[in-house]
Amino acid sequence: VLLAAGKGQEAIADLKEALLVPTATKYLHLAAALASQDQLDAARQALAEAKRRGFVTRQLSASDQQRLRAIEASLGE
Repeated sequence: VLLAAGKGQEAIADLKEALLVPTATKYLHLAAALASQDQLDAARQALAEAKRRGFVTRQLSASDQQRLRAIEASLGE
């Protein structure tokens, strides 16, 4: 919600706190927030961690699939 409202830094802080109980989806959302703030190296690391945690693209919601495409575009992947 914060990211959609244009509050990227607040979204990053909330997502980092949410990672106390880490999941692939939370790392994906963190990657999106980081990419929105042009923190591309950190976004790349968060996306890699999401992949290590086993997210499967076809199992993502439509909005998460859209986030993934936007992240990959930002990262040039």
